[in-house]
Parts: sequence; structure tokens; C-alpha cells
Amino acid sequence: MGSQLHSLTAPKYTLAEGAPQLNPASSYSINKPGGGGLLLLQDTQLIETLAHFSRERIPERVVHAKAAGAFGHFEVTHDISDLTSAAFLSKVGKRTPVVVRISTVGPEKGSADTVRDVRGWGIKLFTEEGNLDWVFNNINGSFHYIKIHLKTNQGIKNFTEAEATKIAGENPDHNVQDLFEAIERKDFPSWTVYVQVMTPDEAEKYRWNIFDMTKIWPHKDYPLRPFGRLTLDQNPQNYFSDIEQAAFSPSNMVPGFEPSADPMLQARMFAYPDAARYRLGVNYQQLPTNLPVCPVYSPMQRDGKANFRGNYGPDPNYVGSTLRNMSYDGGRYSHDKWVGEAASYSSEVVDDDFVQAKDLWELMGKDGQQESLVGNVARHLSSAIPQIDYNLRDADDAANPTSRIVLVTRTTLTNHIKENVVDYELALLDMVPEAGMTWRGNPNELNAGEVGDGKFDVYHEMSKHITCATTVLHNHKEAASEIDRVLNAMLHFSQPVYIGLPTDVSLQMIPTTSLQYPLKVNLQANDAGLEALVVDKIRGLMDAAKNPVIIIDGNLARNRLEKIGTALIEATGYTYFITAMGKGSIPEHLLTFGGIYGGATSFPEIKETVESSDCVLWLGNFPSDFNTGEFTESVKEEVIIEFQRFYIKIGGTRYDVKMKYVLQELLESLKSKPVSYKMKAISWVPYQLDNPPRLPHLTQDYLWARLGPYFRDGDFVIAETGTSSYGIPGSSLQHVKNVKMYNQTVFGSIGFATGAAVGSFIAGKESGAIKRPILVTGEGSLQLTVQAFSDMLRHEVNPTVFLLNNDGYTVERLIHGMNASYNAVPLWDYGALFQAFGPSYKTKHHVVKTPDELDALLTNTEFNEASYAQIVELFLARDDAPDSPSKHPRYRISMVVMDIPLRARKLPGSGFRYAYDDFEFSLWDVNAHDYRRPSNAEQEDIFQKYSAPIRQISVAFIFVSTLNPPKDIALIIGGATACFVSSDTSKAGWSPLLPSGNANYANPRVNNPCSNIPLKRWTIHSPVDTTEVVNALLEICNVQSLKFHIHTLWLYYGKMAEVIRSDHCLG
Repeated sequence: MGSQLHSLTAPKYTLAEGAPQLNPASSYSINKPGGGGLLLLQDTQLIETLAHFSRERIPERVVHAKAAGAFGHFEVTHDISDLTSAAFLSKVGKRTPVVVRISTVGPEKGSADTVRDVRGWGIKLFTEEGNLDWVFNNINGSFHYIKIHLKTNQGIKNFTEAEATKIAGENPDHNVQDLFEAIERKDFPSWTVYVQVMTPDEAEKYRWNIFDMTKIWPHKDYPLRPFGRLTLDQNPQNYFSDIEQAAFSPSNMVPGFEPSADPMLQARMFAYPDAARYRLGVNYQQLPTNLPVCPVYSPMQRDGKANFRGNYGPDPNYVGSTLRNMSYDGGRYSHDKWVGEAASYSSEVVDDDFVQAKDLWELMGKDGQQESLVGNVARHLSSAIPQIDYNLRDADDAANPTSRIVLVTRTTLTNHIKENVVDYELALLDMVPEAGMTWRGNPNELNAGEVGDGKFDVYHEMSKHITCATTVLHNHKEAASEIDRVLNAMLHFSQPVYIGLPTDVSLQMIPTTSLQYPLKVNLQANDAGLEALVVDKIRGLMDAAKNPVIIIDGNLARNRLEKIGTALIEATGYTYFITAMGKGSIPEHLLTFGGIYGGATSFPEIKETVESSDCVLWLGNFPSDFNTGEFTESVKEEVIIEFQRFYIKIGGTRYDVKMKYVLQELLESLKSKPVSYKMKAISWVPYQLDNPPRLPHLTQDYLWARLGPYFRDGDFVIAETGTSSYGIPGSSLQHVKNVKMYNQTVFGSIGFATGAAVGSFIAGKESGAIKRPILVTGEGSLQLTVQAFSDMLRHEVNPTVFLLNNDGYTVERLIHGMNASYNAVPLWDYGALFQAFGPSYKTKHHVVKTPDELDALLTNTEFNEASYAQIVELFLARDDAPDSPSKHPRYRISMVVMDIPLRARKLPGSGFRYAYDDFEFSLWDVNAHDYRRPSNAEQEDIFQKYSAPIRQISVAFIFVSTLNPPKDIALIIGGATACFVSSDTSKAGWSPLLPSGNANYANPRVNNPCSNIPLKRWTIHSPVDTTEVVNALLEICNVQSLKFHIHTLWLYYGKMAEVIRSDHCLG
């Protein structure tokens, strides 16, 4: 089919009405300078495209939805003119074109076509007397009852349940593809067509009701008589128009065929065409795939939707008119005479219904298929609810197939109950060492299969929400294929999976055939044409870019594409940035490394460079809150080329191609035609807080800055969610080339890192890929999963654990509840942990409270060798949090400014006093010219204004005091000036300052102790210079203060405040 497409003459692109169109990607709009615009209703191309798009899907068939189809012909091979007068069967060798649709019955359109189900055949024969559809069981000749059979000439091949399930997971369109490819290579499938014939007298005297669809006509009584061959030799050119719109109905008959009294046939003669009228419209017979090859004249069927074949012109809409002569032919033959009364009828199961079933059972025994049938049926029955009663007939007759199914089902149910009552899978534990494998972690009680309430599928059902595939291995015959299916899904989607193993299955022998076929570790190749198109579009944007950048994000490493990402950076010379979740996935030592990008939490130069870029290659974008500075990234969508595992987005348009192969092709393109971009030197320092101040006690800023140089090639670092994951992106890796770092879990929660480190560190030790396993976590997180320490010690992975002891959950405290009890944790003796979990192993506990102690430890030779397990307990202030780069000062400002007015509570008995957590503040309405104290009513009005939703808050300027004031402390009072106040540590309390710098202003509540302190002052020009304001704010928040609280909150509403809030505090 591909060759046919390439051989076609290139068509001219037009609108639906035929008018030529210059550019299918263009649109009519009133454009706005800088981008954007208003679309016009006169844009016919856009309107047509959008309107048709929302109407493309038609309802799928209620049954027979999943199908393959093809065209071919039916050829008469034997004379049966004694049975029918149908013209298409009139002579041997006569051919009739056909369209065939082969379907499952029950499953939906998107289901796998290898599932166990009845197959439906729809065959439309385009005869000279009209269309004949074969979609029913019983049809009639000139009064002979007949059954038509199609027997394959390719031989019969069936999948086992296990094979079908495996293929369903790998390729749900396996059978569709098989048929298509067979026809493409001219290996045309064919079927010999047979007929069984029964006279009316025989039908009345036969032992079974011949219209019972559960019965066959035994071939020994009514032998098969060949009369034709069906061959499929042409694939559809368009599946929708050729196959999906094909409509079949047993009511479509030609002269020589009549319906029998089969109730199923009678019902379907109405239901099938009525379903087609619903799905395709009342004129579905006019569609090309349904249109008869003979002349059609049915003037009473006219008008209606989509009537496009002339509608019989001026002819009357009835027959028998003198205005339009017509002839008549092909009348129906009367073959039955009916005498009786209408009555209710229902079918009952009787003994005779088991005769043919038993005959089939005995026939299956000759081919060794009995056990497969029993296993397949029993497996499904065993999953039935306990209330189902299996009290079937002959349940004690071992030779009876029904009995065997019941017995196997009951055994399966019993084993299912037994397997889940036990606490753990001891049988499996015995098997693992015998297979040459080793258990890791604690495999005993953690393998429990129930929760004591009789519900045995709880964990399986829970896992479905966080996995890409699950299975419970109830049937040992299918175990191998099920394991392969789930593991292949894990590798395909790079996501967790769940495999449940019942006790009784553990000891069953299973085939090893599947071990001959490796798991599919590689993704299926992209469509070559689409891939080439995507690469061309990317190159076009890259070649036109003047300020391109690359962003390395978390999904790059999760797709094992770190080397390709590094190669792309080296091939382009583009400035590259790393997100917090991308940290450690590629080296930072390259000359074009620009730093960590996290939206508004980025350093100013980084934020400006990324967000002003005209081409952003974003590799493995992971847009989580933590990774984007609380969703403050501000890169224009039209410049982003987003690379993901299964798709590429270019300017917001998605292309379903896999990034691995697109990146490979892009690199090949760059080899043959390098970009003309000239590498630019980085004009800023990627890590601007690498030299933090040394204070008497250890701080977050000092910790993360000094931890960077400690890392060396071969380190494998896992950082816990929370303070650790916010801080570690600020640790520079520019001096090393190979440090792997995972600082934020996706399928995890608080405490996940410690447990995850066990498997990672053990795997690294066995593979030799890790030289030093390092875990960075907080004490609150550790307390949730500390038992993992025992496995680290038992398997001697010798971890170095940096434990942040800051008296609880610091990040949560900063978000809400600074002194709330739910952010506190119990006090532990962390130095005793290793001794408790592994007293026979050499371990060491280090205590670090000052910068000097940290420096001494990180440069200690024995500590750096990491030849045994070590815990480094880092004592930090409870309200100290990382300051770079994920928690930039501006982020601090925005949290305080936006949080306090919303959450403050009014104090009783005062019109202007409010409280927030453990401190109080006053509300004042301040401007540059009026410093009078507002009245209570004015205070209330101000508070209501600033308690509105966040988007309506104008501003808050912060009067900061400290518990341990440094030499310089800052204050902005708004209006025309910004002032800094100098103080020594003996001073306490603060009061408002006038723009003139006069510190003697009489505060009604607090005596001013700073009246003689010199002021540092800027002038904030009008109109407001955003840079000036931001510089002032940055200096305020960069003062050498660790513990600070807000003493007085000054509110100011105006343009300056609006600029600060919208452009800087919240991105």
C-alpha cells in the first residue's frame, strides 16, 4: 500500500468544495504585535476543519466492533443449480466481487483481536441481481433448508490462552496486521465454501429443532457439498470508508434465497439494517462500499441525510404512477404456510441439549484439547463471586466434561482461598535460591496476600492505580506468558508493575519456551515518514534561532537517554540548563552549562536567558510543582520543542513519535549539517551562592554549597522529598563528570527515598556502577522507613547518610503551621540507629553543628573513602530552609506577602491589631505624604481589602526584625524612598521611619531605640523602575539573618506594589 501511495500523482490541496488553498497551515486573523490575534469567521478552511473534526467519529458497533476487512471475489467451483436459481451461482467459474469483514463479537473497537470470542463474518456479494449478505446461519434454496460453511485453505491454527494474552499485550491488532500483510505479499487467503442441504420433510422429522443455533447438523447425516471458493486479494485503501462503513444484513437477499423461520435470523433481519441506519445514516446503501453493482430503483426511499446519488430526480416518490413506467421482476417464492396462534415462548435446557456437547468433548479428546478447555473454563469460573452455586448435573461423573470443569473450578477456588489465608509465600521463597537468585530486602511478612477480612484481591486492586500492568498467576500454564507480558509492559512504559503469585502455583512446572525469546527492551521504531517530518521541523526552528537553549529535565534519565542528551549539547554548543528533577542526569562541567532553571525561583540571569529564548529544546519535561517553582516557569509555548518518551510537541502541536529515535536522527542530521549557531560564553555564575557566609552555627545555605565539592565521580545520590530535594539542586557538580543523582521521587511519598535506596545501592554494588552510595534525608522522613537501614547493613552497601535534624518538617512549616504539632517528630538518638539495626557491622555516627565541623568532616580522608556505613547528623535551625536555587529570596518574599493577609486573625478589642501564628502586627495605610494613624474604620477597610483572593491583593511591604539581629537589617517603607536601618545586636524593637530618614517618629506603641542610627537610602523613581525595587528586596532578604520573624506589616497599595507582585514575587 505504501508503494501505491508514492506512485500517485501529487494532488492539489483544496477546500472541501474544491477551491484551491495556498497554505493548509495558514489562518485569517487580526494579529497583535508580539504574537496572538483574533480569528475571523470568514476563515472557511479553519471552520471546515474544526467542524468536521468534531464529527469524524461515528458510533462504533455495539457488537462486532473490532474487525479486519478486505476485498476479494467468490468463484463458483461446483454446480448447485438444483438448489437455487440465484444468478451468481448459475455456472461454474463465475466470479462475484465481495467485501469481507471478520470481527470479534463482544469486545470494543480498541480491544485485542486475539481474545477468546466468537468470530463474526460479514460477507457482501455484489451480484448482478443486487447485494447478498452472508451474515446468518440458515438460508434457503428453492425450498431446501441449507447451511453454508466456509473452511479455511490455510489450515487451522489456534493460540493457547497464554499465547493470545501475550500477543494481546504486544500487538492488539495482530490478526488485522496478519491479514493485511498476507495480501500485500500476494499470499491471498482463501476459503472453500460448502453447503448442507435438508428438505422440508426432513426438517419436520429431524430429532432436533433445526433452527436451534446451539445445535449443528451432523455431517454424517447431512454431508458438506462444495460449491465455491472465497478469496481475499485486495486490501482496503482507506479502512474507515471501505470497512468501517460497510454494512451487512441477513435481510439483503437475491432471488433464489429466502429467510427461514430461524428466530435469530428473523430478529437480525431488522436489527442489522436498523443499526446501520443509526451508525451511518438512513442512506447508508449509497456509500460506495455498500453500493450494488446492478441498477437500483427504489423511489420510495429518498431524501434523508447524505443523499448524494440524484434522489431519483423528478420521479414520483411512489410506484404505480402513470408518470413513470417501470417493470417488476424477482418476486419472492412462498415456501411455508403458517397456521397457528401467537403465544409466549422460552427455551429450556433439557437432557437432549447435552448430547452434542458430549460428542464434541469426545472429539476434542482425540486432539488433546480437553485439558485446555477445562482449564480455560475453570479459570473464568473460579473468579466468580462466592454466591455462585456450581450445582451442575452429573457433578460426580468423572467422565463427564461438565463434571470435570466443576471439579477443577472448585479445586481452583479452594486453592485460591488457601493461598490467601497464609501470611506469606514460603513456597516461592524456597524456589528463588534454587534458581540461582537472591532475595533482597525482607521477603517474608512483606509478601502477605490478604488483610484478614476475606478480600483476597485488595493489594492487586490497589496496585492497578499506580502501575502500567498487573497480573495474578492463577493458571500455571499461562504463568510464563503473563510474566513476560507484564515485564514487557514495564520496559515499554518505564513504570511499575504488579505480579501476584498464589501458593499452589509456585510449585507447578511451567514451560520454558518463552525464555528463548528475550524481553523487548527496545521501543518499536517510529513511522519513518512522520519521524522525518518531525526532525525537519525541529531543524528548521533550530537553524532559525538566535538564542536557543536546552533544558535537561527529569524524564531524560528515566528514559536512559543521558548520553544522547549530552551528545546533543556538545553537537549544538547551545547553553543548557538543568531542572531540579534533572539534576545529576548529565554532567555540569561543559562550558555552556548555565545553571538550574525553576521558573521564578531561578537566579535572575538564568530566568531571563531561558524565558527570552526563541528556541527551547526541553528534554524530558516533568512539569510538577516542585520542579517548576510552583508552576511559575514562563517559557512561550510557541518556542518549546518538548521531547517525551512517546511523543514530541513542537509549539504545542503533538507528534506521536518516540523521542529516543527522534534524538538519534537529529544527531545524525547535525553531523551532516551542523547548526550555524556560535557558542556563547556564560556571563554569569551558575551557582551564585557557592560562597555563603560562615556563621557560628550550620545553615542550609552553607550545607548545600559545601556539599557540592564533596561529591566525586562514581557517587550515586538519592535525596528525600522535602528540604533535601529543595536544597541539593544548589550543590554544584561542575567539578565532576559522573555523579548520578535522584532528588525527587515520582511514584513515592515522604520516606520513600530510604527504602528506594536499598534496591538502588545493592544493584549498584553488584554491577560495580556505584563507588559511594549516598542518601540525603530529613529526620521526619527517615522515621517512616528507618527499617531499611537493616538491609543496607546486612548487604554491606556501606551508605553515607546525611541526616538533616531540624526538629520536624521544615518545608511543611514554612508552607503552613510553623508551630503546629503535626509538623513535629519524636526525638530519636540517631547515633544509636546503626548499632540497633546491625551491631556486628562497623559503622560510625558524626555530629555536625557548625561550618567548621562540616568542613573538617568533608575533607577527612577516612570519611571520604566510605568503606563502612556512616550517618552524618546535621543540626539545623527549625525554620531555616534552602535558599538556592529552588528557594530563591523572591520566593520567600512572595510566600510572606501573599500568606499573611489571608491567614491573619483579628485580635479582640482592637480595630487594627492582628495576629499570625506566634506574632502580632498592625495594619497601617501608608503613602509617601501621609503618616497619620488611620482610624479603626479605615483599618477595617484596609484589612478587608487585603483579605481578598490572592489575585486581588495589591502588596505588602515587610518590616523585618530578628531574634539575632546582624549588623545590617533592612526596611522598605514604600512611596518615594527605600531605607535600610543599621543596628547592633543590643537594640531591640523597631518603628516606622520617615522618607527623610528621621528616625525620631513617635510610634504610639513602641519607643524607637534606633533614633541615632544612620540610614542607607535609595530613591525609587516614578514611574517605578522595577529593577530598583527588586534590588532593594533582594538585599533585604540576603541579609545575614537566619532566624527572623515579621514584627510589623506595612501595607501599601499602588503601582509599585503591583509591579513587584506580578512580575517578580509570583512569576
